[in-house]
Amino acid sequence: MASAAARSCTVTGLHNAWRYRFSVKATNRMGTSPSALSAVVVVGATSAPRSLIISFPRASATTVTWSAPAYVGTGPAVAYQIRWSANHGTTWSAWTWTGLRRSASREHLARGHTYIVQVRTRNNSGPSPVSSVTYTQAR
Repeated sequence: MASAAARSCTVTGLHNAWRYRFSVKATNRMGTSPSALSAVVVVGATSAPRSLIISFPRASATTVTWSAPAYVGTGPAVAYQIRWSANHGTTWSAWTWTGLRRSASREHLARGHTYIVQVRTRNNSGPSPVSSVTYTQAR
């Protein structure tokens, strides 16, 4: 409950990825008047990027493309991040930012070698869970 002079309030105890709608009620000596329901708000970080696809523009290069997440949480995606592992996930490259571009390429990969690629979405609430794909580089 907010004070009569309040123009905003903070709602706590919400669950990440749940959908909420809000309304406001004004009460005075004449009675109560509720507002219409707000648009749906999804709380928290975005969901993971979807539909990772691997392509091989050259034998030693890989391009990864993906689709936008199913929901964006409390704000739009501000960037995507990608990282690679050449040893079954024991070590990883640093997260690389792609901006809002939904693809990334990597060169000089060993033909016939197995790699793992992870992609995540970021919004102002933080990173999403990762989407991951394991593939063998073209020969």
